[in-house]
Amino acid sequence: MKKTIFTLTLVLGLSTVLFTSCGTDETAATPTPAAKTLDKSKLVDKEWYGEGKSTYSHKFQTGGKYRDLNGTWKWLNESDSMEVRITPDDSPIIVYFSYCTDTEMALKTGSSTAAEVVFKSSPW
Repeated sequence: MKKTIFTLTLVLGLSTVLFTSCGTDETAATPTPAAKTLDKSKLVDKEWYGEGKSTYSHKFQTGGKYRDLNGTWKWLNESDSMEVRITPDDSPIIVYFSYCTDTEMALKTGSSTAAEVVFKSSPW
């Protein structure tokens, strides 16, 4: 009788350990978005390319110059929004940034509810 109780206890203990450690871990499969935050310092003095583009789409230069034209950019109220003018006479375009890393950034133009577009610091 003692051998039967010992065997049952051993089997139940092992099965509990095995089933507990073999369960699915949903959090491990989902990458954390914390790595993609808006670091404004990584946005400037780089050429940003859209998907499938061989020439850059955006270039925010130190001092508020936009692209290689006479365009300008400036942050709006120290937020994640920026006013961009392609040339001095153009109407301003409001750009909303979602994130910016060393090699990737995402933005929306015209409205914070517009579709997000991703750009990379090299052609892709």
